[in-house]
Amino acid sequence: MRISINQKMVADIDALTRRHAIATSTKGELKQLSTLFGPTYLKALRHLLQRSFVQTRGARYDVTIRLAWIDKIPLADIASEPERTELGDAVLFAFDELVLPNGKGPGITRARATLLQAKVTQTLNQITKPTVPISPMKGSTKKEFDLLSKWPRFDLFKASNSDVALAQDVDLRGKKAGTLPFGWYVAAPRLKSSAKKADTSHWKSWWMAGPPILGQACDVTFGGLLQAFFAETPLPHAGNLEVGATFCCKSYPPAPDLLEDWDRVCAEIIALVESSKAPQSLFGNDPPSRMSAMESIGFPAQSGALSNGISSSLAFSIGPKAHPAQIPRRESRGRQFLRRILNILVRRRRIPVVIVHTKLIEGF
Repeated sequence: MRISINQKMVADIDALTRRHAIATSTKGELKQLSTLFGPTYLKALRHLLQRSFVQTRGARYDVTIRLAWIDKIPLADIASEPERTELGDAVLFAFDELVLPNGKGPGITRARATLLQAKVTQTLNQITKPTVPISPMKGSTKKEFDLLSKWPRFDLFKASNSDVALAQDVDLRGKKAGTLPFGWYVAAPRLKSSAKKADTSHWKSWWMAGPPILGQACDVTFGGLLQAFFAETPLPHAGNLEVGATFCCKSYPPAPDLLEDWDRVCAEIIALVESSKAPQSLFGNDPPSRMSAMESIGFPAQSGALSNGISSSLAFSIGPKAHPAQIPRRESRGRQFLRRILNILVRRRRIPVVIVHTKLIEGF
């Protein structure tokens, strides 16, 4: 991906996340997670990530980042389980897009996503040193862990009461062995009563991440999670796993019926969240789309195909501040003189004149 985060920026992202999230430190996991969707936080995060954008000489690329709220939708229906299981609470999406000088994009060149399963610490031990799966291994926590750690075949449904599957026989594992990188845990401390006295020095960032490996420490900071996600490199100290995986997305939104497995899951999630509202209990009486948390920030509309295909999105785009084809240029003195002469000729003799403006576009 066209974002390269250095260690200084990791620390800046961690500090930013902690400052914004600490206000909800006594709340549950979903309320705490909702702070990551807040416009103030996302605007500040975008400002940091803009500095990490990697541009290619002679071509313009944009990176569009989206955060989807997927609590309770969609759900995986596993043959061996009596109840359906959620895939996570949020999804981080990123899209690289090549944009031509005419403002149109030939297509998305790369797309990536990771599922995020959010948990808050329940005990003093977990606050001191959180380990996967953070919450006690029972009920929904066990079902979620079994899904993220094993990835058996499943059918994908919109909700618990849906009759028709969105996709059948989804196989994310294929022939791959071991733990897969599609979903990660993110943990936050819940500081209540005596828990406030616990040692919280571990929490360099308010959200700390860990792979779906039983007992694995959640010691990847939120900035480190983003760094690994965009770098597409495995983390040796976290199961040697990447954060998320690439998926096929030639245009936006991708057509689910033409895709399968991980590509299909990502496409179905995009289709669902674009048309669904976030829960009122967390986002207020007039909640945004599950993919519209950044809409109110007021970032400039992108000129590429990704943004043109979607009028309202939960996206912010990161790209160069200016591109040769888009920089307004002051008219030279010679051109001004020529224009005056031509204007005189036109007024006197009514000669039809066409003035052609030329610009040098590097790489095209």
